[in-house]
Amino acid sequence: MATARDADREAVEAVWAYSRDQLLGGQLDQLVLDELGLAVDLGYLCAAEVTATLERRPSHVDVILTGPAMPAALMAMADQVTQLRRGF
Repeated sequence: MATARDADREAVEAVWAYSRDQLLGGQLDQLVLDELGLAVDLGYLCAAEVTATLERRPSHVDVILTGPAMPAALMAMADQVTQLRRGF
């Protein structure tokens, strides 16, 4: 029996598959991957696979990553990182 977490994982994986195809297709100038760091941090996506994909992207595609939990390896691959912080 599938759990809610399984359903969440499947949804995240489906969005990542679509985003990955768009990123590697080279038709875009810019791609925002909102909450990608959180998806990795929660274990829905493999950091090594995401990093490998970002390394293979066409050089003209800018990638913007957002999220409160951004692994350093992913942050290094981004053209722009936006991090929301609370409680200043």
